[in-house]
Amino acid sequence: DDNKIIELIAKEVKGKKDALIDFKKGEREDLVQQTNREIEILQKYLPRQLSKDEIKNEINAIVEKIGATSIKDMGNVMKEAKAKIGAGADGRTINEVVKEVLQGIS
Repeated sequence: DDNKIIELIAKEVKGKKDALIDFKKGEREDLVQQTNREIEILQKYLPRQLSKDEIKNEINAIVEKIGATSIKDMGNVMKEAKAKIGAGADGRTINEVVKEVLQGIS
C-alpha cells in the first residue's frame, strides 16, 4: 500500500543522507553531488517535510495528551510522534525535538 511505499522511500532517503557524511569525509564531491540529486528526486515522492517548529508543536500536543513529565517518558512520546508525524519528518529530527521538549519540562 501507499504507506509502505512512503516508508521505503523515506528509508532510502535516510540511507543516502547517512552516506553523504562518509562521502564528504572522503572528499568524494562527485558522489556527494550524485547522492544529493538522488535525494532530491526521492523527496518529490514523500509528503511535505515538517519544519522544526511544526514538529515541536506536534510534540508539545503529544506530551500534553499523554501527560509526559520527564525524559523517562521519551519512549511513549516517540511512539506517538512517529505514528502521528509519519514520513513528515525523519526519526532523527523527531528524536531531537522530543529530547528538547522533555528536557524543557524537567
